[in-house]
Amino acid sequence: MGQSLSVLASVGFGHQSSVFQRNTPIPRAASDVQYNGRVVVSSGESVFPMKLVDNPAATIAVIIAVIAISTLGYHWGNRSARTLPVPASFQVSGDSMAPTLLDGDTCKVLPIQPPLRVADVVAIRWDRQSHVKRIAALGGDTVDLAQGRLIVNGKRLEDIIADRADHEFVAPALVHVSSNQDHWSRPDATDDWIVYTHHNRHKADLATPVMDDYPINTSVRRVLNPVDRLVVKMAVVEPYHQQATAESSVFKAVVYNGSGFNPTCLQDGTARSRSPQTDAPNRVDVPNQVPAFVDASHPIAIQIKPSLDAMYQYHVYREIEYRDDRPSERVHYPVVLKEDEVFVVGDNVPVSVDSRQLGPLKRSAIVGRVTESRR
Repeated sequence: MGQSLSVLASVGFGHQSSVFQRNTPIPRAASDVQYNGRVVVSSGESVFPMKLVDNPAATIAVIIAVIAISTLGYHWGNRSARTLPVPASFQVSGDSMAPTLLDGDTCKVLPIQPPLRVADVVAIRWDRQSHVKRIAALGGDTVDLAQGRLIVNGKRLEDIIADRADHEFVAPALVHVSSNQDHWSRPDATDDWIVYTHHNRHKADLATPVMDDYPINTSVRRVLNPVDRLVVKMAVVEPYHQQATAESSVFKAVVYNGSGFNPTCLQDGTARSRSPQTDAPNRVDVPNQVPAFVDASHPIAIQIKPSLDAMYQYHVYREIEYRDDRPSERVHYPVVLKEDEVFVVGDNVPVSVDSRQLGPLKRSAIVGRVTESRR
């Protein structure tokens, strides 16, 4: 049976004074890491009880012996912690990697081979605790900020991550955007375009750009930021599967992408703001111009016949955008990493404690690469 290691997906609040989290699950003592049922007790605990004796000389001898044994145990414990084998699996504790990894998920972890890459998810240790984080930058990389977003070597981190194939690593999960079918409408009853209007539940359902809300952070208060990496998925309503099969599975679409609007198409029911036309194996001619009714608050339009409205449901998601809106006094951008350093982040960007507060960490602190998870 493989070893198991409880790894903290550390959740904290120090990097944004406007952020707080109530009812956060409290993991077991972070320094008590269990390996095959044996608990390695932190040096802060008293593990050598003293017994008073009447002989002063004997008392002094006992005290010296206890100090010596404690010191030896402390160094042995540190050495053992550094040489513990890479566990075969671990259980995530906390929500700092949500929605990709959730509290209680069981993950596999492997030794670091082949070399690490940006976007890899790793088990990493600091402050005598094991954490699970995503690598944002490696030795020699430069991490900077642009409008609050993390920029690595001049490119947005989420765009670097998107360039990797999903099968190579634990890819970030999509964040569901609060929406329903009533948020889709046609500007003209006879028009071929159906348009999504984003209703902001934090603004009395007013139409606004999609914000970087995290549904799991129900008790977090903070300033929300507009996002521009959107995803739309079409799903066939159950009674219409056979009829939908006879229809074309590729539809023209326009999706907001921050700097403008990306003419693209839904291939296999999905379109992204970053997807160029060439991503579709069975390409169709996408619209030459954006419909006039599309803007930041109406960021998605799909060209589909009104007669097909009852056949499909639409679901809106956003990609995780990595930000640092309240930089720590310990981190001064741009950060140039030394060859033996890594910069790590959590996917639950608003609440994760990581290199945005701690600065770069030693590469040697990485225990292994996380390869898959189950819940």
